[in-house]
Amino acid sequence: MLAVIDRFEGGFALCESLADGRMRRLDRSALPPEAKEGDVLRIARDSVTIDSRLTEKRKADMQKRMDRLWK
Repeated sequence: MLAVIDRFEGGFALCESLADGRMRRLDRSALPPEAKEGDVLRIARDSVTIDSRLTEKRKADMQKRMDRLWK
């Protein structure tokens, strides 16, 4: 499953599923220590990793949208 970290609340990360848009709560201790808001996570049964390629692609897409909005 792919999800984006929306925000942190206490010991949890609230993540939006890229498949269905539903919010899920993950224990922060299950995430890589460097995980931050906006990172795309690849969630498997026994591991959670940051997908750097998808994270950067999403950030670039968002920047393009913002640039078009402010032109």
